[in-house]
Amino acid sequence: MTSLKNEEWEYKIGGRFQGLIPALIFLAAFGGITFWLYKSENSAYIFTGFLTAFAVLCVLLSIYRSVFLKVLLSPIAFYYQTNPFNGKKYTYNEIYRAWKSTGKLQNGTEAHYCSFETAEGQVKRFLYYPADEESIDYFINHVGSDNEITRIIKSDEKWDYKINARNGFGFGAILLFIIFAVFTVLTIDQLRPAENKSRFLALAFGSTAVMLLFTLIFYTVRYFCFKVYIGEQGFYYQSTPFNGKFYRYADIENCHEELKVYRSGSAHNSTSSTSYIYYFIFNEKGGNTKRFIFDKSMYEKEINTLKERIQNAL
Repeated sequence: MTSLKNEEWEYKIGGRFQGLIPALIFLAAFGGITFWLYKSENSAYIFTGFLTAFAVLCVLLSIYRSVFLKVLLSPIAFYYQTNPFNGKKYTYNEIYRAWKSTGKLQNGTEAHYCSFETAEGQVKRFLYYPADEESIDYFINHVGSDNEITRIIKSDEKWDYKINARNGFGFGAILLFIIFAVFTVLTIDQLRPAENKSRFLALAFGSTAVMLLFTLIFYTVRYFCFKVYIGEQGFYYQSTPFNGKFYRYADIENCHEELKVYRSGSAHNSTSSTSYIYYFIFNEKGGNTKRFIFDKSMYEKEINTLKERIQNAL
């Protein structure tokens, strides 16, 4: 890891204990309830124990983010880190371009990402908050325009931007797998021949485990297969192992971006939830319509570039 000693950092993005206090309160509440239920020999401690385990994960994630997710800025260089092993200091003349994107997350909150591309063609991103806007503008202004340095990339590279579904997948996949494993174990436990076991609980736990398994498979396929690569003459789109295809801009009739709002439960129900999903939709000349989900908070610029190039070819 690059040493940070003897460096005067003017701005710091990330590296703060945001979300730790709520997570600790959540952990204390459910941890206490779980302990009390366990001492009372109430089997409901299994459910609250699961929530306690989730609270522990939230606390650990908050600590992890505060320690290992940070960007430090100085007039001549910056330090970028997103995990314990990839901390690195860059000078601004090593960066080809930088941009920011904004969009709603699935839960409706607005998220902001800053992206930068190295001269070698590697794109890296980091989350920031509205309070960091001045720091982000400072960073982008120091990087400068796209043409200030030469891109040192492979001669056969033809893609200007790339969109995938790999950001944030690791923690989500691990969490899904843990939850799936817990419900699988609970299902097997309820199927054991014993007086205090319930076939109804086995069915409930088993159904949940199956749904979690299908969700994990869906996200795994999306992680490995989903890609949109944007070039000068066209773009490559793939969402499954078998449907990858290159589309020339001149062969696209129209395109647009759409935000869909999905609500579950009654509007008067306090447990109802709302999901916000962005779609990019394009129609080939010939009638075929394609659509894909994308994270606007990360890929706003990439999607705007894709729309602009399609519209310029009309």
